[in-house]
Parts: sequence; C-alpha cells; structure tokens
Amino acid sequence: MRRQLPHGASEDAATYQARTNLTTFVIDQAEQAQTRVGFGWRAARLAPSTYPDVLREHKMSGASGLPYRVSSRHCQNTIFTSPGANHAMRFWHHMSHVRFGLTFSADDEMELGCYHLETLRDTIGQTLCLVMLGRFPADQLRFATTAIQLGLDVAIAEEASVVTAPTNVECEASVRPLHLVRRRGRSWNSRHDLGGDAA
Repeated sequence: MRRQLPHGASEDAATYQARTNLTTFVIDQAEQAQTRVGFGWRAARLAPSTYPDVLREHKMSGASGLPYRVSSRHCQNTIFTSPGANHAMRFWHHMSHVRFGLTFSADDEMELGCYHLETLRDTIGQTLCLVMLGRFPADQLRFATTAIQLGLDVAIAEEASVVTAPTNVECEASVRPLHLVRRRGRSWNSRHDLGGDAA
C-alpha cells in the first residue's frame, strides 16, 4: 500500500515505517536532552538562528526554566511524520551544539551530524541485538567498537557467543529504545521493572 505525499509523490509502507521509527528516535533524544538541561522546547516563528543566539537562549532558558524556542518554519514537508518531530530534532540539535561547544561552521556542523548518526547507529545496533538475541549487549563499549570496526553483523555474532546471567532487559540499556519493545505488547513502568527496588 502506498501513501500519497505532497506534490504528487507517494511512499510505500516500509518507507513510512522507517520515517515513523526515525520520528520516535528523534523525539526520544530530544526528551533525553530536555532531562539533561532542565528545560523543554516550544515552536516559535522567531527563534535562535546563529550560534551566539543559541548560547544566549540556552542560558536564558536554563536560568528561567522557560522552554527554549525552536523555529516553527519549514516543518510541513520533512523526513519526519509530524512538524512536532522536526521541532524536537531542532531542539536536540541545538542542545548538542551547546553540549559539545560546536559552532555553526561547516566543519562543526559535519561533526555534529556525525554525532547524530553515531547515536542512531548505536541505538539501532543495540535494538537489533535485543531483537535477535533477546537482550541488549552485555558490554556496550565492546559491542559498539566491534560494530564500528568490523560491522554490525560481526558485533551481533560475537555478542551471541557471550554467556550472560539472566537479567531484566532494561538493566542493560543505556539508551531508551523501549518504544520498539512496547509495540510487542510489553510495558515496563515500575522501578522494580527497571531493576530498582519495588515501590
């Protein structure tokens, strides 16, 4: 089945699912950034558009707790499934600029883009490990290093040979791909489920 897109284009179900997964990932990253910095975001027509503006807005939001403004412009026809996801991406991107001290220069933008891709690749790799082996990698650093150097298929094969004690899946997760697991009908919502003491 194909979905009709603006300008007469269409997309198949697999492409739409990929966009949906990317949307979920970006919103999750923005929410993690929100937790890290202590303030959220809101879409606005007037928003920071230069590195000094981003630093200034970040400082003001940090001091006041008010949401950081991200541009609401040009959000209708994006790779994401909603304008709100594009706003979330802009927030994560700007917070990453501040976090890593990267300006808006071409070199720094490329470095930041590589960071975003590495984060996505790490999340996908660990999720594939969960799907294929029923658990996240026991040693995430080794898993990520092997995936980068030898490929994801080798990293999963090596992880399959690792003997681990039975454990709760969430205890091993450093990223939060739980939305992918929840779609299979599972849900973890108590501290006990997350490996902590029962409330």
